Amino acid sequence: MLELIRAYKSNFVSFMVTRQTLGDQVDDLAQIYDRIRPTLMQIMAATNARSQAAEIRAEQIRRALIWLIGLATMLVGLLAFLFGQRIAGTVASMTAAMRQLGDGRFDVVLPGLGRTDELGEMAKAVEMFKLKAREKARPSSMQRPNRIVRPPSSVRPISPGSPANSKPLWATWST
Repeated sequence: MLELIRAYKSNFVSFMVTRQTLGDQVDDLAQIYDRIRPTLMQIMAATNARSQAAEIRAEQIRRALIWLIGLATMLVGLLAFLFGQRIAGTVASMTAAMRQLGDGRFDVVLPGLGRTDELGEMAKAVEMFKLKAREKARPSSMQRPNRIVRPPSSVRPISPGSPANSKPLWATWST
């Protein structure tokens, strides 16, 4: 038993030395921490301040982008509306001019002839149609009153007693 007591005493002394060493190390660490604590607090405060400033700046940028996107969307919408109105106005006036052409009024001025886009191309095509229709309308109106219908050379005069006498004379002519 004496050996047990000696082993216990040896272990107990070893435990106490270790405890004392650990206590000294804890005290040393506490002193080190107490010395660097103000610096750590300054670093943490600076980090928090920068973080908050970055969040505020990010929110400002976010708001500015929302306004910018909204204004750009409204501007694009307005431009689309204005271009659409311009195109629709040109198409509507061209439609009215084509109706006048259909009524035989060849003195109508087609809108969009000076344009260099697709509407200008369409106006040029309608202008060509107008000019050709005007050319065709003039000769046909001039020829009708002066037109003389002549019988073909294959038609012979009909004698009073022939069977062909039953048909009217105009039925044998071709125009």
